[in-house]
Formats: sequence, structure tokens, C-alpha cells
Amino acid sequence: SICIGLRHVTESGIFHKDLKPGNVMLRKDDGQPVIIDFGFAGRKSDKGVFIGTPAYASPEQLLGEEADQRSDIYALGVMLYEMIIGAKGFRLDDFADINKLYEHKVNVGLAPIKWGNELIEQVIGPSVQHLIDRLTAPDKNQRFQDYDEIIRTIEELTGKVAQLNASLAGMLSSPHTGSNPPISAIFANLSSTEMPTVADAKTVTRQNPQIG
Repeated sequence: SICIGLRHVTESGIFHKDLKPGNVMLRKDDGQPVIIDFGFAGRKSDKGVFIGTPAYASPEQLLGEEADQRSDIYALGVMLYEMIIGAKGFRLDDFADINKLYEHKVNVGLAPIKWGNELIEQVIGPSVQHLIDRLTAPDKNQRFQDYDEIIRTIEELTGKVAQLNASLAGMLSSPHTGSNPPISAIFANLSSTEMPTVADAKTVTRQNPQIG
């Protein structure tokens, strides 16, 4: 659903520029994710001036370059990574300033995912890692270029998750007791095509911006 929503606004020539967990809310009635807070969407960056949230910003945004859908795709990748591991992808306390964070994102990136289960690693590990790596590639030309490609990749992964569920005899499909959502739910929320999930940008006002 998040990808569908982002595709919708991108087709309208709008880029979010500050996609992060705090800007994705769940509706009370059906639990569908809704993208909110388009306060930066219509704002053109002054050259060399950073706008956004550092932990989720793409390397080009950290340099103060103009953002496009590939910058939002980078943020989506960081969010997906955090949904899977249940922790922050980039801890800002680890970096002295934005320049150090930029260097880390370009030269190191997100740590490889450790599944802690051999079967999970074998069935979906490489595919999920490849997805994360393409979403968060330092060079925006190496990332996914549009949301349709991401959706197709996630749909393929969903099939592998179904196989994994069967192999684990219901371990992932049973009531989940851990701190993280089951893997199947993570990918469903990213790619479900049931309904639009974009808050009307005209009705959203930016309040309490979180920079950091």
C-alpha cells in the first residue's frame, strides 16, 4: 500500500522528500497505512541546503541536491530494513555530523540482515537483501527507478514468503508474539493494491518537523 501511495503522488509530479515511519500512519478502521505530512513536497531545495530527516535521507539529499522519486525510494528501503530487523538502520548518535553520515551511507551502508534462522536465510535471505541493497544504493541511478518495479519484486518475494510459511509449519502465520511484525505482513503493507493510501497533500499541514 505504501508503494501504491507513493506511485500515485509521483505520477502527479510530487515527491515526499521526508518519508519516514513517523509520516506513515495506520487508519483505525482497516489498519491500512496512510502517507502524511507533505510539508517538504512542494519545496525546492536551495543548492547545498539539506531538508529532511538525516536517518532516512538519501545521500544526494544530504548533499543538498534536489530530491526526486529515487530519494523517496531510498527512504522506503531504510524503513523496510528497520521493519525487518526491529531497530534503527542508522543511529545518528554514531555520527559527528551529516558529513560523517553521508560518508557512511555511501561507503558502508546498512549492515547485512542477520536472520538467525538457516531456513529463512536460504529461502528469502538473498532476495530480501538484494531488495534492500537496490532500494538503498548510494548512487540513485542504481536504485529502482519506479514503484512498479518495486511492487513486482515484492510480489515475487511474497510467493517465497508463502513457501517459507509452509516450510516452517505455521511459525510465521501463527499469532506473532515477537517485537516485530511477521514478515508476510511487512511485505503486504508495502505492496497491497487494495486501496489508495495517500493523505491529500492539500489538507496536510506540517507540524512539529522532526529533523534528526
